[in-house]
Amino acid sequence: MGILRCKEAFAVTDSDGAALVFAPGDLVDSKNKHVKGRESLFETVEANVERTPRDVESATAAPGEKRSRTRPAAKKSAAKADDKADDSKDD
Repeated sequence: MGILRCKEAFAVTDSDGAALVFAPGDLVDSKNKHVKGRESLFETVEANVERTPRDVESATAAPGEKRSRTRPAAKKSAAKADDKADDSKDD
């Protein structure tokens, strides 16, 4: 199976009585004894990578890149468009 990523936080007691805490994002080997019986709390790293968005727009301009400072024009509401269409039919 390989490497697994923890999805939910949980704690277990190790054989020597020490508390072990697994936090979301922690990576563990699939052969780890604490995974057995708790498979629903883990996912493969590949599944996480596939779910991660790749085409995210940058919040800042790249060097030499110009960004628009104006907001896009607001869309007209359907009611206003219908009113204008009714007015033109009366002519």
